[in-house]
Amino acid sequence: MDWIDERPELDPANAVTYRHLAEPQRANLSCCGRPPVACPAEKPPLACLLARVPFGEPPACVARRFACCLRHWAVERFALHEAYAGKTHVRCNGKTWDVAELRADDVLFDHRSLHKLCAAFNPHCLFVWEQTEYPPPDQRHASLANVSVVVKMGDPWFQVHNAPGDALVLANNPLANPLIRRGAPTLAVPSGVKRGPQLRDECRARPKALKVRCAGVNLHRGRRQKFDELRARGLCDGDPLYDRGSHLRSGRLDPADYFARLAEAAYAPSMPGVGWQNYRDTEAVVAGAVPILETPPLLPERGYFDALLDELPHVRVRSWLSFAEPPEDVLYSDWDKLRLEDLPDGPPAGDARKFYLPFYLYHVFDALLRAGVTRPTSPENPARVKVTAPPGRVGKYPYLDPNAAGCRWFDPDAASAFQQLSARRRHGTALRATRWFVKTEQFCAPFPVVKPHLEAHRAWVTELRDGGATITSGYRVDGEGKPGGGGMLFFAADSYADAEALVRRDPLVAAEVVDWRLNEWISEVGGIELT
Repeated sequence: MDWIDERPELDPANAVTYRHLAEPQRANLSCCGRPPVACPAEKPPLACLLARVPFGEPPACVARRFACCLRHWAVERFALHEAYAGKTHVRCNGKTWDVAELRADDVLFDHRSLHKLCAAFNPHCLFVWEQTEYPPPDQRHASLANVSVVVKMGDPWFQVHNAPGDALVLANNPLANPLIRRGAPTLAVPSGVKRGPQLRDECRARPKALKVRCAGVNLHRGRRQKFDELRARGLCDGDPLYDRGSHLRSGRLDPADYFARLAEAAYAPSMPGVGWQNYRDTEAVVAGAVPILETPPLLPERGYFDALLDELPHVRVRSWLSFAEPPEDVLYSDWDKLRLEDLPDGPPAGDARKFYLPFYLYHVFDALLRAGVTRPTSPENPARVKVTAPPGRVGKYPYLDPNAAGCRWFDPDAASAFQQLSARRRHGTALRATRWFVKTEQFCAPFPVVKPHLEAHRAWVTELRDGGATITSGYRVDGEGKPGGGGMLFFAADSYADAEALVRRDPLVAAEVVDWRLNEWISEVGGIELT
């Protein structure tokens, strides 16, 4: 398989390509002040979720377009409103997301939309975060054999070839391999918008007062040079640099004003950042600004990327890799070839449906119906699965632990003591006197079996500390500094019950690879403070 594109200098005319057809006469896209949508008695087919979304139509108007369709399928047929009721947070792959404001009838593709959906349909919907590939069968637990939908979000490019052949795959940055044929679709999904709920009521298509809006881009990972090239050609003159301390930004925008400023522009550059796709891609589309994007340099990176954009007006800037500069390849791009006068005028025609949620709900609901699933499978979290390595196997098993992968509902009010304690600190609430607890442990399984859970334990403690918990972990050694005395966890909690609940969430304890004991430590002389 040829992974490398043709040498760019052979075809200089393709440095910048345009997919922009102007509508001869654009209808009014605004919908402010209109009465609520009245739905007919006849129930719409599932394909109503695939309806066209005219480019530039405001979010509130898109919501009207899908109101009856979502009412029937998301609310009446799949009862998502019941599954979502009272659910404020989800825990996905060790990371907590606030999803309180996301609703069953949302049309905006919020960056957390699929997190909440997968929590409702766990274990039929498997969510993975920041993974580079779906693990092969011998590295995932048997309980994941009946997965109907695989969702991958996050920045890395994702290899899908190991995913179950009959499972729908929705992924940020999926890689295409023409040698592999899957029975179910693989679709690239956008990164989504960061402030979806705040944009629901946007009902007016704003006039285009500016041709290009560059402000609001974090200038890291090579973006600074691309921004300078655009500014040198007069594309970003109105967006001076803003020093945020940790990095520069292309113009200072108040978050509350970001959408309005983006919506007044005809075009919005969106360079690759940490990942190839980013939030600004979707935010530009929702605001009605034609995104200026960068084409991935390798052929496998382009297949699904191209399919995501095939109905959308956009501008593409070419990039390519040079392997002639050891010790590593160098990425080049043609942002310096983009010129203001070459950007087409006039309101663009196109379909933005692949940047809105209903398009993907169609595919998810279709996959679930094929699997016989018609209601959320987890209004509450599914029971935890006991994971043990098969006889004779050592090392990291399974790679895809069903208790760690996927999304589960998370209740901060019922969370362990460290979360409550850190929340009070963040909000400046007075703290009660600190109570200290000690968990001691000894391995009760061979070290090759313990090792992956030990790594998970370290990551777990780091995450707690990053969240404001007062906790430290380490191991005991003898007089010569040699380990073997076992491990110790020292932390603060409000009560013994809270401390025990925390300990039982320790990956080492949950995997049953240690014998452990919990005690409260009471100081008689002096005090202690952890950093």
